[in-house]
Amino acid sequence: VKRPPEKKPEEAKAIPEAAVLKSPEEVLIERLKRGEKILIEGLVYEKDDFIPKGDLKPIITIGKFLKENPAISITIVGHASSDEKMAMVSMLRALHIAKVLYKHFNLEQGRVKVKGAGSSEPVDPKNPVKNRRIEVFISTQ
Repeated sequence: VKRPPEKKPEEAKAIPEAAVLKSPEEVLIERLKRGEKILIEGLVYEKDDFIPKGDLKPIITIGKFLKENPAISITIVGHASSDEKMAMVSMLRALHIAKVLYKHFNLEQGRVKVKGAGSSEPVDPKNPVKNRRIEVFISTQ
């Protein structure tokens, strides 16, 4: 009596890198390394206020990244909506995030540059809340 050949257990197949789910933190760092300007999701600014409400996890991720990569510097760009009365609010938003990074991660002076763009670069002219935002990118030396 001839037996059918035994089936070998399937060898573990390599999962393509693109199929591996990455955390939002990993995606944020990869995008920064590629030189992209990153919109910090989850921060919400009330009209004429520079202290964000919402999730600071992306800021913490950026702080850890900077601490682990001392040769890298970033620029933080604060944005405002056209309905805000305080002209300097976009700069204050960027300064506040820079202060959080310096204070909590003990970064060397000059590693975080700030810029206030005012309301000159709206992402959605009909939605002021979306225009009150922070963007971050790696600075070129």
